[in-house]
Amino acid sequence: MIHFLDASALVKRYVKEAGSEDVRRLVRRKPRLATSILSGVEIPSALARRTREGDLPRDAAREHSRRVASDLSETHVVAARVQVLELAAVWLARESRMALTFVCADQRLATAAAAEGLRMMHLGRGGR
Repeated sequence: MIHFLDASALVKRYVKEAGSEDVRRLVRRKPRLATSILSGVEIPSALARRTREGDLPRDAAREHSRRVASDLSETHVVAARVQVLELAAVWLARESRMALTFVCADQRLATAAAAEGLRMMHLGRGGR
């Protein structure tokens, strides 16, 4: 089974909030994990936002941001080129009938994925 985690889900690996333990459990189990190449930018950005909002100490955000690249090296990272996105749509349609779980914490994204018929793991509140 493949678990595709968007940045709103992966950021929970670094901060404690609703759904954090679910993400940490997935990572510990070492299933086939995938994410977008954009997560390498989106996660540090989310950590910086948490620092600006006073929810995360600056030193912790910096340390977590340094770990992101290393952590993503253990994940299948998908580039966001037009051809890849088109192939991903076909692949998702085929795999979603089999063993694909889409993991996210963004309510709007979760709603859209569910509307497309994807098997979902929605991680509590978070995201937009």
